[in-house]
Amino acid sequence: MTKELPELAEGDFYYQTLGGGRFRSTIHAQGAWNEHEQHMAPASGLMAD
Repeated sequence: MTKELPELAEGDFYYQTLGGGRFRSTIHAQGAWNEHEQHMAPASGLMAD
């Protein structure tokens, strides 16, 4: 059984800022082989900011 994916943000960016240190990812942050994972590069940018 496959878990349903959360609703993704839409736009030309990796993450939508929700405020309070929270973000919602877009398709651009999705992993290449598994749609349930995120690629590490965009998340690393958030951590470095």
